[in-house]
Amino acid sequence: MHIKDSLHLLANLAASAVLASVVASPVQAQFARKSPIAQFDTNGDGQVTLPELEIARARLFAWADTDKSGALDRGEFLQIEQGRASGRGGKRPFEKFENSDENFDGRVSRTEFGKGARRMMHAMDQNGDFKLDQSDFKRRRRQ
Repeated sequence: MHIKDSLHLLANLAASAVLASVVASPVQAQFARKSPIAQFDTNGDGQVTLPELEIARARLFAWADTDKSGALDRGEFLQIEQGRASGRGGKRPFEKFENSDENFDGRVSRTEFGKGARRMMHAMDQNGDFKLDQSDFKRRRRQ
């Protein structure tokens, strides 16, 4: 490979990295916050509703679907789970992928991924008000 080709390749890689960081930053920032409530509470009322969970998961899906195929392959799905399962109980990333892939095609579709919001609400909503508050998230961490 010539120096000119190497420089061209490096310039393309750098441009891709910058573009990826600009596109991904808002979603990454949303899910990097420390408080679980802050990750999903779009209106700032201290509670998370099912529509808020669905919106957050749709954004997360759009960010993770790097090839824009409309489905997450194992690598794209695991990118979401990276760091989220560490230090906490719960399912491992590979198990989450397998459970989310309802039709066993090796990919998690937008619809399959979206169902996770409803599963999360049902699993965590302790008092049945269809809203998650800080106490619901605290109970979940202890389980």
